Amino acid sequence: MIRRALAALALALPVLLLAVSCSDKTDNPFDPGFTVFEVPSAYATIQAAAAQAEAGDRIVVTGRDEDYNGDVLLPAGVILMCRENSLLMPVIRGGITAIGSSSSQTGVADLRIEGFRVVNEAGSGILLQDCQLAIVNCWIDSCAGAAVEIVGDGAVAVSRCDLQACATGVLIRDVTEAAHYPDAGHPAGQGPSVVNCNFLDNLVGADYRNLVFESLAAADTAYVNLNYWGGDLDTYISPPDSTIIDHKDDSGNPGYADTEGDGFQSTVTPWPREWRD
Repeated sequence: MIRRALAALALALPVLLLAVSCSDKTDNPFDPGFTVFEVPSAYATIQAAAAQAEAGDRIVVTGRDEDYNGDVLLPAGVILMCRENSLLMPVIRGGITAIGSSSSQTGVADLRIEGFRVVNEAGSGILLQDCQLAIVNCWIDSCAGAAVEIVGDGAVAVSRCDLQACATGVLIRDVTEAAHYPDAGHPAGQGPSVVNCNFLDNLVGADYRNLVFESLAAADTAYVNLNYWGGDLDTYISPPDSTIIDHKDDSGNPGYADTEGDGFQSTVTPWPREWRD
């Protein structure tokens, strides 16, 4: 009887170990269907990881208190993120560029750039061309160009970001197809949105340039809501539309921010950010 029980246990043990192994895989926060490129443990730089990544992969930066020098060209369909939100944000000293990174084109859901400070003294902080992705929890400052530059057609969602001391906060340009963010009147629309962001000291001379449209061949509407449009942490510019360069009445430059409906609101004080404490 004892021998039979031991034999049965020996046969069952591999199955039990396999079940435990499968359970561990399920608990892994990363889907085993794609590759995770960890920086700096496996790749010294973000660009080194980006050079190997393909659509569906993730580049995850675990060195939260480090600076990464140099520009990053993010392949289409690749997610770039910090391992977790922290007071210590990885700093990219250069620009991030993504071209054609769209969920509809790559089949990759939840495309995003999340959890970085970006400083680019030679150009824009994040430049997205024909992209459909999100920029979340980023501090983009001291850029010679725009904090976020949206080029061409696509739906880019900027949320919970600080856009500070750049030549422009958000620049939307070279749109060729009419777009509008989805709402009751435009259920199929796909346009940019900027929500819960702080616009701080984005100046050319004495002129604030928080949201700017340039070279639009078709009407493009950006959804803006619950943003702080002040010049610095102690200043509030009123009304908030005064900091938005608005060309909706110019047929040659028909972009505008929809601040007239959909419950548009602005904030009187900046959103608190953990990385500023």
